[in-house]
Amino acid sequence: APKKSGWDYIGLEANEKTLTEGDSGPRLVSARAGDLLLWDSRTVHCNTLPLEEDQDLLHGDQLVRAVAYICMTPAAWCTEKVANQRAAAFKRGVTTSHWPHEFHAMDIDATAPGFNLTKVQRELLSPQTAPGWRQEYVQA
Repeated sequence: APKKSGWDYIGLEANEKTLTEGDSGPRLVSARAGDLLLWDSRTVHCNTLPLEEDQDLLHGDQLVRAVAYICMTPAAWCTEKVANQRAAAFKRGVTTSHWPHEFHAMDIDATAPGFNLTKVQRELLSPQTAPGWRQEYVQA
Protein backbone atom coordinates (compact mmCIF):
# COMPACT_ATOMS: atom_id res chain seq x y z
CA ALA A 1 0.00 0.00 0.00
CA PRO A 2 1.19 3.57 -0.62
CA LYS A 3 3.06 5.12 2.28
CA LYS A 4 2.22 8.74 3.03
CA SER A 5 5.34 10.52 4.18
CA GLY A 6 3.77 13.89 4.90
CA TRP A 7 4.33 17.08 2.95
CA ASP A 8 1.66 15.96 0.45
CA TYR A 9 3.92 13.21 -0.84
CA ILE A 10 3.01 9.56 -1.23
CA GLY A 11 5.77 7.09 -2.06
CA LEU A 12 4.92 4.18 -4.36
CA GLU A 13 6.77 0.90 -4.78
CA ALA A 14 7.56 -0.33 -8.31
CA ASN A 15 4.85 -3.03 -8.10
CA GLU A 16 2.16 -0.68 -6.75
CA LYS A 17 -1.28 -1.36 -8.28
CA THR A 18 -1.62 2.34 -9.10
CA LEU A 19 1.31 1.92 -11.48
CA THR A 20 0.71 -1.59 -12.80
CA GLU A 21 -3.06 -1.93 -13.24
CA GLY A 22 -5.65 -0.13 -15.30
CA ASP A 23 -5.99 0.86 -18.92
CA SER A 24 -3.20 3.38 -19.12
CA GLY A 25 -0.30 1.93 -17.12
CA PRO A 26 3.01 3.72 -16.78
CA ARG A 27 4.30 5.94 -19.57
CA LEU A 28 7.82 7.10 -20.27
CA VAL A 29 7.95 10.77 -21.15
CA SER A 30 10.96 11.16 -23.41
CA ALA A 31 12.66 14.52 -23.59
CA ARG A 32 15.64 15.84 -25.48
CA ALA A 33 18.12 18.50 -24.45
CA GLY A 34 16.34 21.84 -24.29
CA ASP A 35 12.83 20.37 -23.96
CA LEU A 36 10.46 21.89 -21.40
CA LEU A 37 7.96 19.63 -19.64
CA LEU A 38 5.03 21.07 -17.74
CA TRP A 39 3.26 18.62 -15.48
CA ASP A 40 0.11 18.73 -13.38
CA SER A 41 1.39 17.31 -10.11
CA ARG A 42 -2.04 15.89 -9.26
CA THR A 43 -1.23 13.19 -11.83
CA VAL A 44 0.79 10.26 -10.48
CA HIS A 45 4.40 10.84 -11.48
CA CYS A 46 7.97 9.91 -10.66
CA ASN A 47 11.46 10.33 -11.99
CA THR A 48 14.29 7.93 -12.64
CA LEU A 49 17.97 7.79 -13.37
CA PRO A 50 18.93 7.58 -17.05
CA LEU A 51 17.81 4.25 -18.55
CA GLU A 52 21.18 3.72 -20.23
CA GLU A 53 24.39 4.04 -18.29
CA ASP A 54 26.70 6.44 -20.09
CA GLN A 55 29.99 6.45 -18.16
CA ASP A 56 31.17 9.68 -19.80
CA LEU A 57 27.95 11.40 -18.73
CA LEU A 58 27.87 9.86 -15.24
CA HIS A 59 31.46 10.84 -14.47
CA GLY A 60 31.62 14.03 -16.51
CA ASP A 61 31.07 17.60 -15.51
CA GLN A 62 27.84 18.21 -17.45
CA LEU A 63 24.33 18.14 -16.03
CA VAL A 64 22.33 14.96 -16.59
CA ARG A 65 19.19 17.05 -16.16
CA ALA A 66 18.00 20.23 -14.52
CA VAL A 67 14.64 20.29 -12.77
CA ALA A 68 12.67 23.11 -11.19
CA TYR A 69 9.54 22.16 -9.28
CA ILE A 70 7.26 25.19 -9.32
CA CYS A 71 4.10 25.66 -7.32
CA MET A 72 2.08 28.84 -7.53
CA THR A 73 -0.62 30.03 -5.17
CA PRO A 74 -2.15 33.49 -4.81
CA ALA A 75 0.32 35.94 -3.24
CA ALA A 76 -2.42 37.03 -0.83
CA TRP A 77 -2.19 33.61 0.85
CA CYS A 78 1.41 34.28 1.90
CA THR A 79 1.82 36.31 5.07
CA GLU A 80 4.70 38.73 5.43
CA LYS A 81 6.14 36.48 8.17
CA VAL A 82 6.18 33.45 5.86
CA ALA A 83 7.62 35.50 2.99
CA ASN A 84 10.47 36.66 5.24
CA GLN A 85 11.08 33.12 6.53
CA ARG A 86 11.27 31.74 3.01
CA ALA A 87 13.58 34.55 1.82
CA ALA A 88 15.91 33.96 4.80
CA ALA A 89 15.87 30.19 4.16
CA PHE A 90 16.79 30.75 0.50
CA LYS A 91 19.76 32.91 1.51
CA ARG A 92 20.99 30.11 3.80
CA GLY A 93 20.47 27.42 1.13
CA VAL A 94 17.66 25.78 3.11
CA THR A 95 15.20 23.76 1.05
CA THR A 96 11.50 24.28 1.79
CA SER A 97 8.29 22.54 0.74
CA HIS A 98 6.61 23.25 -2.60
CA TRP A 99 3.89 25.33 -0.94
CA PRO A 100 4.89 28.99 -1.46
CA HIS A 101 2.42 30.35 1.10
CA GLU A 102 3.65 28.10 3.93
CA PHE A 103 7.03 27.70 5.58
CA HIS A 104 8.29 24.16 6.12
CA ALA A 105 12.08 23.87 6.20
CA MET A 106 13.34 20.54 4.88
CA ASP A 107 17.06 20.84 5.60
CA ILE A 108 18.00 23.21 8.39
CA ASP A 109 21.70 22.29 8.21
CA ALA A 110 22.16 23.44 4.63
CA THR A 111 25.17 25.34 3.37
CA ALA A 112 24.50 28.53 1.45
CA PRO A 113 25.06 28.15 -2.31
CA GLY A 114 28.37 29.41 -3.64
CA PHE A 115 27.07 31.95 -6.14
CA ASN A 116 26.23 35.63 -6.08
CA LEU A 117 23.00 36.98 -7.53
CA THR A 118 22.33 40.44 -8.86
CA LYS A 119 19.61 42.55 -7.24
CA VAL A 120 17.25 41.77 -10.14
CA GLN A 121 17.91 38.01 -9.86
CA ARG A 122 17.26 38.11 -6.10
CA GLU A 123 13.97 39.94 -6.68
CA LEU A 124 12.90 37.38 -9.30
CA LEU A 125 13.60 34.49 -6.95
CA SER A 126 12.23 36.24 -3.89
CA PRO A 127 9.88 39.02 -5.02
CA GLN A 128 8.90 39.82 -1.45
CA THR A 129 12.36 41.41 -1.02
CA ALA A 130 11.55 44.00 -3.69
CA PRO A 131 10.20 47.35 -2.46
CA GLY A 132 6.43 47.55 -2.78
CA TRP A 133 6.01 43.86 -3.61
CA ARG A 134 2.81 43.52 -1.61
CA GLN A 135 1.13 46.36 -3.55
CA GLU A 136 2.25 44.85 -6.86
CA TYR A 137 1.46 41.17 -6.18
CA VAL A 138 -1.34 41.23 -3.60
CA GLN A 139 -4.59 42.82 -4.64
CA ALA A 140 -6.63 44.37 -1.83
